[in-house]
Amino acid sequence: MSLKAVVQKLVRRQASSPRGEGGQVLILYALILGLVGVAIVGMVADMAVLEFRNSSADSAAYLGAQAGAGDINQADFYAGALALAGQSGDSCTVYSGGSESGTCTGSGGDTAAGLCAGVAVEDDAGPNVMATCTQTGISLTLSVKQTVPLPIAVFGVTGSVRSTRTAGATFGTNKYFPIPQSQ
Repeated sequence: MSLKAVVQKLVRRQASSPRGEGGQVLILYALILGLVGVAIVGMVADMAVLEFRNSSADSAAYLGAQAGAGDINQADFYAGALALAGQSGDSCTVYSGGSESGTCTGSGGDTAAGLCAGVAVEDDAGPNVMATCTQTGISLTLSVKQTVPLPIAVFGVTGSVRSTRTAGATFGTNKYFPIPQSQ
């Protein structure tokens, strides 16, 4: 056999043989596994930040609603009626983002609704917070919304958290929440 025939036989055998290609699959598998691992770490980091900010927004909504519900109209209270400062239908929206600003409809910002939204924004102390408090009779409903920047952009660059709480004035009377009589 000539040298040329031996080389051609080796080249044909090597071209049809899977030898030397197993490493390519291993490298591809390692790359895919690495990308999946980074994506999982990113999802965990994003979810942890969203959960923390959601808890913070929930606390702000709770505290704001309670603060507003404690702002009773003292003149009405001493006259025997229970009413919040302001009127039913009052609504305030307060934003934070470097400077607090907002709008109030109805009786203005010096009401239970204004106190409710203001306390929520101050308590949350995060950027991009919007608190909307609405007074209905002797109860307040506060909605807190925040846009949160995510540390690792797996789901996007920002996420949004929301929380809504309701509180009612119950100071000084059991008229609205009767105490059950013992048998």
